[in-house]
Amino acid sequence: MKAPDFQIDKIYEEEARRLLSAHATARIIHASGDIHASGDELENLVRELLRRRLPSRFFIGHGHIVDRNLHVSPQFDIILADATTSPILFEGENGTQFFPWESVYAVGEIKNTYWEAKNQIAAFAANIKKLKTELQRELTPPNYIGNGMFLSAEFKPLTAAKYRNPLFTFILFGEKGDRTQGGVVKQYAEIEDTFLPQVSLFLDGSVIVKTSFSKDKTAWSVKEVNMKCSAAEDKDFSWTNLDFTNEDRSGQSLATLMLGLFDHLNTCILMPPPIHNYFDRILSSAAHKPSIICSEQILQAVKEAGEAGVAIPPGFEKFEKLVKHYKRS
Repeated sequence: MKAPDFQIDKIYEEEARRLLSAHATARIIHASGDIHASGDELENLVRELLRRRLPSRFFIGHGHIVDRNLHVSPQFDIILADATTSPILFEGENGTQFFPWESVYAVGEIKNTYWEAKNQIAAFAANIKKLKTELQRELTPPNYIGNGMFLSAEFKPLTAAKYRNPLFTFILFGEKGDRTQGGVVKQYAEIEDTFLPQVSLFLDGSVIVKTSFSKDKTAWSVKEVNMKCSAAEDKDFSWTNLDFTNEDRSGQSLATLMLGLFDHLNTCILMPPPIHNYFDRILSSAAHKPSIICSEQILQAVKEAGEAGVAIPPGFEKFEKLVKHYKRS
């Protein structure tokens, strides 16, 4: 007897319906004039979906990313970070969170509707470019296996990738809106591949991903889908719009994103955030006056000043009698 098929597209169709319902609610709220609240409807439900589907070692939030130099990224609707280290540095009263760059696995943008004139994919790509070029984080070397451990030189690295902590990016639209092929082609042609999202998802049944093709005598067909971050450098793969045409098309488009994200999280290895670097940067930029309170350090500094007959170091004026004592002795 043949084993039954696991209908993953139908499972995600149910998830997609929840998101589409939130999108419909957002349109009603937007029409009432509360534009900010309308955007929250779909964003909140996408974050809830990720929290339900991902293990607890991942933290799902939104806000900004901060690097060790305290440079701040643009705002992102979805930030997926490592919950086992330092997922957030700070959370404001309005819920905006600030994440250390080293802890971030992926970022995403959520839009209710695609509007051609707004160039939303290009705008998201511009934010990705700022994040990748203006903020700094150490690349995880191929021989790093996690928890501060590295493979020695005699062992072959576990991956052929140049580094193990690439950033996964995606943009999700509630609907296609006025999308045209020409408008999408224009945006993708003008942006470097490395800054484009790995997945552009339209909940009404399509995705834009990188694929390879095969050709028979009559037509081209998709051979392989590649949502890995390294696909940006692979010339065998091209940006392709996939329009799903059956009744489960919303679920199939959502499943595409989720499986691509799962694959990334299974292979991406982050380095622990160097929290001391963040503190050093804060200390170097903040006006402050140090005062030593360690008795051994105080006695040593005073003794050296007295024996050498030099001025008391700043902050040690209260110990002038001790200096005179060491001068006499």
